[in-house]
Amino acid sequence: MTTASTAPSTTAKPTTTTAKPTTTTAKPTTTTAKPTTTTAKPTTTTAKAAVVLTVSGPGGTEELSMADLKGMSAVSGYGGWKNQLGNITAPMAWKGVSVNALLDLVGGGGSARVVASDGYEATLSGAELSGQMNVYDPATGEAISSFSGSLRVIVAYAKNGSGLGGEGPLRIAFVSPEKDQVTDSDQWVKNVVSIKAR
Repeated sequence: MTTASTAPSTTAKPTTTTAKPTTTTAKPTTTTAKPTTTTAKPTTTTAKAAVVLTVSGPGGTEELSMADLKGMSAVSGYGGWKNQLGNITAPMAWKGVSVNALLDLVGGGGSARVVASDGYEATLSGAELSGQMNVYDPATGEAISSFSGSLRVIVAYAKNGSGLGGEGPLRIAFVSPEKDQVTDSDQWVKNVVSIKAR
């Protein structure tokens, strides 16, 4: 008798291979455009300072502001005046610019015509520009025939350390290092606006 042998059955277990998922995360690309800023430079228009003095001569004309005058070499000294009635204004401290220095800016001149804002005019001779003029004792008003000091003619912008008030902003002054003299009042032109070389 043939017996069929029964072989044990072998069941193969299924093989499961689980692949781990591959995750690829792309990094975000950020492109930030830099803002373009165009800043227009401000347009600055500097107003020219007001002209307080016009000086003219053979070399041309200069229009000067108070800042221009104060930027020049200053001359300081004392001066006063005697008027036609014999009244004396005692010497005070004055500061300004030499008339000769101003004339040098425009080519010089032997004399000068000074004009005030009200139209008054006076001529400064060559002798006066060099400091030669009538000088008086400030106490008595008597003429000093042998004045040993030195006089300079200036366009003054300060009196006793301040502005000139109603006499200015500029005036002619005759100054000396000492308070020992006064001069004729008719050349002490106030409210000067122009000087013309002659």
